[in-house]
Amino acid sequence: MMIDVVYKDLEPLIKKLPDDCDHDVRIKNNKESYIFMGLKDGEGHRTEYFKYLETNDKQDSIESQIDYVMANINQGIGYDIGAGNRKKLQKIFKTGTVEQITKAFHDIFERPQPGSLKKRTNFAKEAFTFYRGI
Repeated sequence: MMIDVVYKDLEPLIKKLPDDCDHDVRIKNNKESYIFMGLKDGEGHRTEYFKYLETNDKQDSIESQIDYVMANINQGIGYDIGAGNRKKLQKIFKTGTVEQITKAFHDIFERPQPGSLKKRTNFAKEAFTFYRGI
């Protein structure tokens, strides 16, 4: 899966990202492309993500970030979130609503500062609507 959307198209959504979400604007093919990384080093994901890139001869990109997250959840690669947590996320990804998936991912995988769930849920719903329309 490759998500490569020009920055200007996502600008309204980007402005609504939670304050505690790490993010960068990168230049790709002479266009601004928005790539964000919400993996905090305190949880170990960021360190493991960069090991994953090196091991798999990948470059940092939104595609690589999605690949790492999915490999972590589906195969246990990278920072250990626990087999039970992986199973919960696998199930909710298959059966859940945008709100349920966002909450589970927020609580189990990201574990950000308290108080960010509402903003993250609103962003996820808007992003889902945006991508569904592409």
